[in-house]
Amino acid sequence: MPRKLRVQQAGMIHHVIARGNNKEDIFNEDNDRIRYLQLIERYKNRHMFKLLAYCLMDNHVHLLIKQSEVDLSKTMQGIQQSYTQYFNKKYNSIGHVFHQRFKSKPVADDAYLLSLIAYINNNPKKAGIVDDLNDYRWSSHMEILKPSKKNIADVHYLFDIIDRNVNEVLPEYLWLLGEVNEEHVKAQYLKGKELEERKSEIYIEDKVESKGKRTIASEEIKSILENYNKEKRLHLSLANKRRLMVLLCDKFCDEDDNCISSNINVSRSRISGIRSEFLRGLIDSDLLNIYNEIKFELNELYI
Repeated sequence: MPRKLRVQQAGMIHHVIARGNNKEDIFNEDNDRIRYLQLIERYKNRHMFKLLAYCLMDNHVHLLIKQSEVDLSKTMQGIQQSYTQYFNKKYNSIGHVFHQRFKSKPVADDAYLLSLIAYINNNPKKAGIVDDLNDYRWSSHMEILKPSKKNIADVHYLFDIIDRNVNEVLPEYLWLLGEVNEEHVKAQYLKGKELEERKSEIYIEDKVESKGKRTIASEEIKSILENYNKEKRLHLSLANKRRLMVLLCDKFCDEDDNCISSNINVSRSRISGIRSEFLRGLIDSDLLNIYNEIKFELNELYI
């Protein structure tokens, strides 16, 4: 039976898993891991892909790659073949180092990137290699905690994708490390839209849906918030304006997330992130007071 063709196109994000042949170790010492990371960096520069996360285990690797114009298969072939040549020469061996075909799964919805990255970085702790992930050198975990241009992972690019800064990301990321579940994460990034709806059930119940109640368009909510901000001279930051717009849209708007995202200039991944912040009590109490005040006024005007 012919192999199933990979879904590949520029800009697509892939979770790549490459295992040792016959489940044998692919790294015998730290210098081997250093060499593998050097090869990733070489091919990053050559093929211009983005590395959003990585974790090197003894007999397999996890890579989260945003594909460039160069096919993912060509990129991985270059990395794996170069490392195989290095490994066989160093250890005087022959044959395959990696299982012949790496696995790759497309990430269908960037709203769940952070969950997937937490899953990838959590592998050493899950395997019992370390008790504290801060002690593991061979993953992107510490690069998330301490972003730097010297890091191999493109952490700042990741923050741009999910439309959040490091101070907004870290609380949720650290929480996810304690909550991450393999099957749940797989479902999230493969069936993002379905799980996003399930994750938002609390809002669905709270939306204005009964007869006689008027919904408000997302563009109108954006305008209402701008007027409120000027009238009260609040000088809200852009990040806090986005939080308020999402919460108010979830309360009063019946549009889907694609429409809301387009009309209020907030990415779908950030919409999901704001909902997560709200559900876990991470939104500042002063901002919640403003939200409740606006919500009360809109209830009086429109309901």
